[in-house]
Amino acid sequence: MPKLFDDASVTLGSIPGFVNAQVVNRLAVSSTSNTYLIERSKERFVLRLRLEDASVFVPDIQLEERCSSLAYRHGLAPETVFCDISKGVLIRRYIEGVVWSSEQVHLEAKLSSLALALSRLHRISVDPVNSSWPSAAVNRYQNYLSSDAPQVLISSAQSILDEIASMPAETALCHNDLVCGNILQLPQGKVMFIDWEYSSIADPYFDLANIIQYHSLSADLEALFLNCYAKAAGIQLSASRLELWKWFYNDLQALW
Repeated sequence: MPKLFDDASVTLGSIPGFVNAQVVNRLAVSSTSNTYLIERSKERFVLRLRLEDASVFVPDIQLEERCSSLAYRHGLAPETVFCDISKGVLIRRYIEGVVWSSEQVHLEAKLSSLALALSRLHRISVDPVNSSWPSAAVNRYQNYLSSDAPQVLISSAQSILDEIASMPAETALCHNDLVCGNILQLPQGKVMFIDWEYSSIADPYFDLANIIQYHSLSADLEALFLNCYAKAAGIQLSASRLELWKWFYNDLQALW
């Protein structure tokens, strides 16, 4: 058995209630964690083992669990059944569904359902906080990168954040990594979000910018998406605020 699977099996052997669980297969390997599909009796779960240097990208591992648990209570995230923050071990219930492809995000009906689900997430009641994750992310990249080449990007990102800070604050429960691979379509058509590592209480416009920029939405699809979101949320969106977050997202992606 490959070492990665040995690590997962050893971890399961130390978790109450999962001693006899079996590793079915590995689901993903990322810069922050390894995830596995596991089975206990006839139940399936997702096991995630966080890597030692994950703090470079995800400094607050407690925040993820708080945000995803809140989203779960509103039907927008899988249930967490075990969490050991100190060891970086997380087990969530496996949800039958289909992970979206980039092509699906470009379908009008799918994009409309995504806008509705995101508006539900952003309307969950949370205590307003002054989230510093964007500037903290830029600072981490600045300390982590050895080359001087990204300094232009860092200066640009910091300048954008300064301009956003001059605007009235807006906060919501945000996923902060809404790429197609983190969008799950359930059999009945419901949309759910997975992989909450970067979640926080933050500016909801970043989630909007994330979807638009990562998937390179056309002007028509962007308008459809934003109109569906604004109508569901009962708000009028700020075009200038969104534009700033789109520029910031581009800088952040380049730094990544």
